[in-house]
Amino acid sequence: FPVTIIRNKVSLYPNTKFLCREHYDIIVELAKGKNTALEFGPGATTLALIEAEVKTIHSCEYNEDWLNHYQEVFSKYPQVSIHKFANEPTIRVTPVIYNRYNIAIVDSPVGDGTREKLRGQENLSRFNTLVAACKRSPIVILHDANREGEIASLEALKILGHSVEVISTERGLAIIRR
Repeated sequence: FPVTIIRNKVSLYPNTKFLCREHYDIIVELAKGKNTALEFGPGATTLALIEAEVKTIHSCEYNEDWLNHYQEVFSKYPQVSIHKFANEPTIRVTPVIYNRYNIAIVDSPVGDGTREKLRGQENLSRFNTLVAACKRSPIVILHDANREGEIASLEALKILGHSVEVISTERGLAIIRR
């Protein structure tokens, strides 16, 4: 696998965003022994799921360019399938995916200042994919949990009855349980 490690950060290949090694290792540890994983936002997190030996990984992407790119990147890994989702307030994935997974990871849609503000979720970031993941998995991992929109989304999930543990790192990693 073409992995790049620079200053304790993991990437699949040059010129892509990195996942800090601490987050990568936490994901591997939480995913060990799991049979199925749902992921919004393929990349280094997908590599962590592969390393954890998850048997079936359904990774979802909404950006057509990244979708095609990751379909190519992970084409040699039969346990990984890349699916398209519509970045709307309620997530729709094509083709239809499982109703239940052992673990889920949310690192999409884009959550920084360039993010699309969805109707009814203007102050929230990644809330649409978080809700979709929480409906399908008892454990959900959120990357970039220290950003304002993600913090607001985590507070909304708490109101809905989910427990949230935020691991204090530079970018933040949250573990959500129902």
